Order: sequence, then structure tokens, then C-alpha cells
Amino acid sequence: MANITKRIGYIDALRGFTMILVVFSHIYLPNVTPLNQFLVNFRMPLFFFISGFISFRMEQSWSGRETLSRLGSKVRTMIIPALVIGLTYTIMNGGVEISYFFTHDRKMGYWFTFALFNMLIIYYVARWIHARRGKTSLKVFTKRLYILGIIFYIALSDLSMLGDAGNILTLGLTFKYFHFFAFGAVCSCNREWFENIFKSSTKMTIVVVGLFVLSWFVISLRGNTEIITAHISPRVFELARALLKVYIGYFGIITVYGFFRRFGEFFSENKYIGKPLQFVGRNTLDVYLLHYFVLLGMPVMLRPYIVDTTNLLMPLVVGMAVAISIVAVSLLISRILRLSDYVAYYLLGARDVKLGADKSETK
Repeated sequence: MANITKRIGYIDALRGFTMILVVFSHIYLPNVTPLNQFLVNFRMPLFFFISGFISFRMEQSWSGRETLSRLGSKVRTMIIPALVIGLTYTIMNGGVEISYFFTHDRKMGYWFTFALFNMLIIYYVARWIHARRGKTSLKVFTKRLYILGIIFYIALSDLSMLGDAGNILTLGLTFKYFHFFAFGAVCSCNREWFENIFKSSTKMTIVVVGLFVLSWFVISLRGNTEIITAHISPRVFELARALLKVYIGYFGIITVYGFFRRFGEFFSENKYIGKPLQFVGRNTLDVYLLHYFVLLGMPVMLRPYIVDTTNLLMPLVVGMAVAISIVAVSLLISRILRLSDYVAYYLLGARDVKLGADKSETK
């Protein structure tokens, strides 16, 4: 069962839930509340993990032509939509030069698409090399890919010495998160090993408790930076905090994935919650591309209930309600845009749309 050949309901629901977390966190920008700080430390690692998990296929041909074809498809479905919509958002944002989109390290919020594309290039090239010259199993291959990801994180995640060149290609963020993508490929390839984690109550207890204890500790450090750096060097402090955040990322991945796996039937397509979550999960790119425009119109009257409050329950309830509403509006906009096959194909990178001769051949 190492290969995922068809869509798995709880995986799509997990993607949908993660997308809602992303929108939820963006309501809080800048990330100042403890609740958002808690989510930020594992939501993007979780997204990259899922991407690596579903990207891995045991039975796939990796000839040079097929590899280039896959990359070309990703350019159309990921890069072109992110460029067009990201530049449009930059223009609408006001007071920002359009060139800022390229030099900004987070691409006005659209960095995820570019970083994931970079990861797919690394993964595809590695699979192509393995298919041509690899003498090891795919299990060994994925483990080596993960080691490469750790090396990237340690040696290359800070590319400030490259200046704008590193920002243009989103290399720093690519290398910062690639090990989570590679971990997803490892878990997808080694499903039996991965599933054994969830069968052990001891392991899951350590993971869940570790997630909340380390998160509390890291959030506490944020408010006591000056006191701590008075006793240790700022560099050691930042390295320690970065390492703790990595552990939080892995604990968060295993905890959330384990929850959706454990209650997989609850998130099936015929369930009240599972069906909409799966729909969001199958349209994450549309939501990701469009939700920033909806956020521009978020009522200021909601801010006291979401950001300017010390109550932990209020921002969770109100924030989640707002996030779900933003996701719903984003999906509505995407459905309207998809009324045009050309807009769906070129602007949203739709994979289920055929144009011209390709469309006539399917009839």
C-alpha cells in the first residue's frame, strides 16, 4: 500500500482544513496573537507535507520527455496563475510598485506556489536521475531525499547574501520547507512505518503533548527575547527557537494527520462536514489565489473580535467563521470565473478543462 493511486477522502478533507487554517492565519496578519502564532508554526509545514505525500507515486515512468512534460504542466497550472493573479493583487493593493512583487521574499503572499514549484523541480529531477541510474529502492531514495532536505535547511535556508536574486526565485523559503515536502514523500512510500506511529498510544501521547508544550514554550520566548538574549547570544537563541519550531512542525503534522486518519469515516464525502472539506481540498489552488482579494474587503468592525482581544475563545470562533466565509466567497468567485474555459485554463490553471482541438476530441 505504498502507492496512492486514487484520491483518499480524508486526505482531501485534510487539505481543505489546512487551507482554512491558512486563510484563518491571514486574517491575523501580522501574526501577533498567541493563537495565530500556535497555528503558524505547523500549518505551512502541514501543507508542504501533504504536497510531498500526494506527489509520490511508486509506479511512474520517468523518461526525460515525461519529466519535462510534468514540469511544463506545473508551469501552466501553478506559475502562470500565481504570476497573473499575484501581479493583479499587487496593483490593486495600492501604494506598491509592481516590481515589488518580484523582489518581495513572500511574493505579496503568493510565495507558496513558487516555493512548491521549486520543490517539484528538485523532486522530479531526483526521480529522473534515480530512474536512469538509481540502484537503490524507492524507500532508500525517499530517505536520501529527506536527508537532502535537512541539508538544505541547515545550510541554505538563509540566502540573504543573495539579496534580491534569492527573493526573486523564492529559494530561501524553498530550502526552509523542503524537508517537510520530502518527509511527506517518505511517509507515502513507507506507509506501514508511518501508520505504526498512530497505532502506538505512547508515541502519539509524546507527539500531542510535545506539540502543545513546545508551542507554549516558543510563544513564551517571543515575549521574553531581551531577557533571554542577555544571558545567551542572539544567534544561539535564534537557532534554538528555529529548532523548536521544526519539532513543532513535525508534531503538528503527525497530530493533525492522525486526527483525520482516525476519524476518516467522519470526513468521508457522504458526511455533513466531510463533503465541503473535500470540496475545498480539491480546489485549494483557487482558494489560495483568490482569498487575498476577499481579505481586502474584510470589515474593520470585526478586528476587535479577532485581533484586539485577549480572549482566546473569541478569536477562534469569530476567526474561523470569517475564514470559512472567505473560503466560501473565494470558491464562489472561482465558480464564476470557471464559466469561461479560457479563464479557467489560463488564469486558474484548471486541469479538468480542455480547449480547442483537445476539447473536440473528448466529445
